[in-house]
Amino acid sequence: MQDPAETFRPQESTGKLYGRTDHLSTILRACGRIASQGPPEMVLVSGYAGTGKSSLVDKAMETIRPNGFHLVSGKFDQLQNADPLSVIIMAFNKYCDEISRGDAAMVEETRTAILGALGSDCGVLVRVFPSLEHIIGTSIQEPVQVGSLEAQNRFHYVFRIFLRTIATPSHPVMLFLDDLQNADPCSLNLIMNVITDTDIRCFIFLGCYRDNEVLDSHPLAVQLNKVRKNCFRITEVKVSNVSREDVNEFISDAICVPQNDVKSLADVVFRKTNGNMFFVKQFLQSLRDEGLLQFSVQSGTWEWDIEVIEAKNISRDVVLLLTDKILQLPPEAQNALKLLSCLGSNCYEYIIHLVTGGKLQVFQNESKEIFGANEVFSMLDLCVDECLLDRDETNYKFVHDQVQFAAYSMMSSTEKSRMHLQIGRNILNAVPKSEEDDVLFTAMDQLNRGLSLIQDEDEKLQVSMLNLRAGQKAMSLAAFLSSASYLEKGISLLGEDSWTKNYDLSLDLYSSYAEAEYCNGCFHEVGKVTEIILRKALFKDKLHAYVTLVRALGSQNKINEALDIGRSVLENLGIQCPLVSSDKHADVQKMMETKRIYEEMTDEEFLSLKEMDDGDNIVIMRFLERLLLFCQLSGQRYSPF
Repeated sequence: MQDPAETFRPQESTGKLYGRTDHLSTILRACGRIASQGPPEMVLVSGYAGTGKSSLVDKAMETIRPNGFHLVSGKFDQLQNADPLSVIIMAFNKYCDEISRGDAAMVEETRTAILGALGSDCGVLVRVFPSLEHIIGTSIQEPVQVGSLEAQNRFHYVFRIFLRTIATPSHPVMLFLDDLQNADPCSLNLIMNVITDTDIRCFIFLGCYRDNEVLDSHPLAVQLNKVRKNCFRITEVKVSNVSREDVNEFISDAICVPQNDVKSLADVVFRKTNGNMFFVKQFLQSLRDEGLLQFSVQSGTWEWDIEVIEAKNISRDVVLLLTDKILQLPPEAQNALKLLSCLGSNCYEYIIHLVTGGKLQVFQNESKEIFGANEVFSMLDLCVDECLLDRDETNYKFVHDQVQFAAYSMMSSTEKSRMHLQIGRNILNAVPKSEEDDVLFTAMDQLNRGLSLIQDEDEKLQVSMLNLRAGQKAMSLAAFLSSASYLEKGISLLGEDSWTKNYDLSLDLYSSYAEAEYCNGCFHEVGKVTEIILRKALFKDKLHAYVTLVRALGSQNKINEALDIGRSVLENLGIQCPLVSSDKHADVQKMMETKRIYEEMTDEEFLSLKEMDDGDNIVIMRFLERLLLFCQLSGQRYSPF
């Protein structure tokens, strides 16, 4: 028989919820409604850190799983929110992997349904969720290249079709995303786009967030207000601290002592923790660690000195309590926790291998310690034993993000920058160039947190190039805010003479940044950036910036200014755009002849036409397409119709 003192783990779930019966019932009722082919629902669980929001959702998921629900879940991280859509991508990649490893009949049924619903648009999703290929196969047509905003709209549309397909009465889908207060804007936009699509059935979105961190101007609050204005139903579950009676019941279950016998202990714990469930568990563990709560072999039960516990001076801040616990660990274990805290709330072993494969230097109080992968994993396993971390197969994760915050806050701002910078360097050094794109966002998010420490000009140039790649990749995912952030950081690393020494890089960064900010609706920034491009670049290299500027002006309803700039650019390209047609009859004849030629073509003949490849002509067509729209909006007529 195991010694109860050795198996004492108050942080681990007892399998029960305390004071959450009504909350759980509310969530389960919403699940029941969508399982009956109701429209999509949104359930939001809010409350302070440590109140047990995630535990409540875990219990709900455990309850509905036997009913055929497909459960897709992820957790946002404050240190990873620059990585666009990463949490949703990881969640659905995992879902696809689980389906592909399941029953062969289910795989075939899912494959047939997806291919039938999406057809050639499957390629749009495969680019974002590579694991989808494990279900539908690899012979997927590449998606047609379209503009940035068009790509975003197309992805949202195709993703909604995908959800309509996989969410069925026999297998409803729950998407659970934790810590929405840390969500990137691209993910929030996609979530709201999905839950307001009433053609999706048998789908429920469940989200948790800390309402004390979400003010009216917070992106999550802004998105939720938009949804509410459209009269969409949101079920809100407010989770607060538990009662004195709930604490009493929890301690009774944790140490297997009748409730009446633990009442004095529960009263003290409740007063010192105010009923915050995570704090309760940590405080109980600290009592055990300090010998104030002990198992007596003689009496066969747990014993405590209530007067000593009552007199114990404890901070009301659980982070300080956790920091004290971390400081009791060996220095190597503290460093391992600091490393993990820089990587996020959870991290796969292969990332830790990338980071520590080339050895990791840890700076502390001006001293430097070097350690590698084996030492890190050994120390992380020690932290698992101390109930600071959980380990799930090949994934380490903090038992609570308050533990992550405590470990991260133990470093000075300079130490954090050094750690992030070295992590980014090690990741890039560890992967071959051909695989660099797979870890690009992860590496750049780390490097960009240590930019202030980069002094070498060659490294600044390399990081600037990498930010350009990350920005363009984020743009391809329609993650325009993230794209702008990467590109802006790339520009910040350029020297004053960059347009002379690094012309192509400067042109690409500024032009891409202008387009990203146009997509974000930051038109003032577009004007500032394009002004620099128009002043520094050669005419042929200004064309992309002109296109962005004209579109931005049009979006601000500055139609005449956009038309004037567009006509000027076209005239420089040899295309005359008179304000009034000199021969409307001839223009009509030409357009009717063109129309007749295309009408007489078969579909095969039309699709076999050579794609335009002349760069100038492509730009001309982009200008003409935009200017014709502006003419129609302004009442000016450059066409005879």
